[in-house]
Formats: sequence, C-alpha cells, structure tokens
Amino acid sequence: MNKPAPAAAVMRARDLSRELLSIAERGDMPAVLELDARRSKLLHEFFDAARSIGESDRQVLREIEQLNDSLIRHIEKMRTGTGREIDKLGQGQRAIDAYSAVQGRRL
Repeated sequence: MNKPAPAAAVMRARDLSRELLSIAERGDMPAVLELDARRSKLLHEFFDAARSIGESDRQVLREIEQLNDSLIRHIEKMRTGTGREIDKLGQGQRAIDAYSAVQGRRL
C-alpha cells in the first residue's frame, strides 16, 4: 500500500523553512520576519484542516522542526554578536568621553 504524499501546505512550509534559514544566514531579518509570517499561516491552515496527521506529514513536520531549531540557533548567535558590538560601541564612547574630559582640562 502506498503511503499518501504529504499535504501541499506542509511541503510549502518546509520550503519556506529552508528559505528562512538561508535568508537568516545572509542577515536579512525583515525578510525573515515576513517569510516566517507566511510559513506560520500555512502551518495554521494545515493544522486547522487536518483531522489526523499521517506519517508522511509527520516526517515533513519533523524536518520543519529541525530547520526551525537551526534558524533559532542562528538568530541567537546573531543576537549575541550584535550585543557584543553594542558593548564595544559603548566602551568606545566612554573612552571618547574620558579623553574629551582630559583634553578639556588641558586647555
């Protein structure tokens, strides 16, 4: 007996998940947010319509979950890097302020 093909909405959500990861790796967060909203809508439609979830759909959903985990790890890594950059900027500003204060006293 042939197992049924995964639902089109789940397949499209998986494709969007792959795109999301690729776009996140390029650092285009506005595009990530837009694509994630589209993917979320597809998944909500799928779950709202599904009476039961077949094994083929489960496999695709597991792949989406793995891609989503990778996406979250990547975004967290970007967030941490951005936090470090902000800290460095703050340190630089404090150094400029201190230097300016010392220079101002010399005049």
